[in-house]
Amino acid sequence: MNLPLPSTTLSFDFSSLPLPLLLVQTLTSLFASTFGFGDAVLAMPLLLLLLNISGLEAVRLVSGVSVLVYGWSVLIDTVENFNKNDTDDTTDLGNELKESSVLLLSAIVGVPIGGYLLSELSPLIIRLTLGVTLISYGVFNLVKSSSDSKESDEDIPFLQTIGFGFIAGILGGTVSEPGPPVVVYSSSRNFNSPKTRRMLARFILPVQMFTVYKSGFDNSLLEYFEVMIPVVGVCSVIGKGLGGLFDPEEFKKLLYGIIVGLGGICVYNGLNSV
Repeated sequence: MNLPLPSTTLSFDFSSLPLPLLLVQTLTSLFASTFGFGDAVLAMPLLLLLLNISGLEAVRLVSGVSVLVYGWSVLIDTVENFNKNDTDDTTDLGNELKESSVLLLSAIVGVPIGGYLLSELSPLIIRLTLGVTLISYGVFNLVKSSSDSKESDEDIPFLQTIGFGFIAGILGGTVSEPGPPVVVYSSSRNFNSPKTRRMLARFILPVQMFTVYKSGFDNSLLEYFEVMIPVVGVCSVIGKGLGGLFDPEEFKKLLYGIIVGLGGICVYNGLNSV
């Protein structure tokens, strides 16, 4: 099924938007707004496999909408922190921003490498890479024991942080998904759920902005993102409210199972296309 893409024929009113594309990106945006991550993890295989969108177009679409998702998230968190006006929160924020900056600078080096790989590799390799990434990410989180956690050190492990950031940048440029390495990094540092969400938002937002810049976009694609701004905004508000209705640990297990399944589909589809 070949759908018209924003870079070709869409006139950017709701009546002409391809419904499957709009539905996928709305639902994945709501998902990420509710649980702090997961939009690109879910959207990339759906766009590649179900909608037959090319790797480069999928990266452009997913990265652009991710900018909106995490932009809204950072805006909402900033307003909430400003209203709290808590000195301890301000100190913690400074430490988080320092750590996020190390991750971000490392990722910026990796994004162009990922973009180059995207342009040079065959769709088979891209799908297999995405599949293996999703399976590894899901299995890691399913098998790790939360009971083994301990308080993380205050000092930033710079070599570890740089390594995870660099890998995240490569994945961001290749499959538009810089999140999994940062989630694994946060798990290794034993960050709590709110801190992990904040770290992800502050990291993924600029990485995806850089990915969009490197992958290129035209005016028609920009118009598509303009249509998505209010859609993602509504998802952010709804997601913020829905976040407190779920048991985070139980839902994460379900999420990781879904991610493993999507990864398996990517690998199966890639091998069958040989």
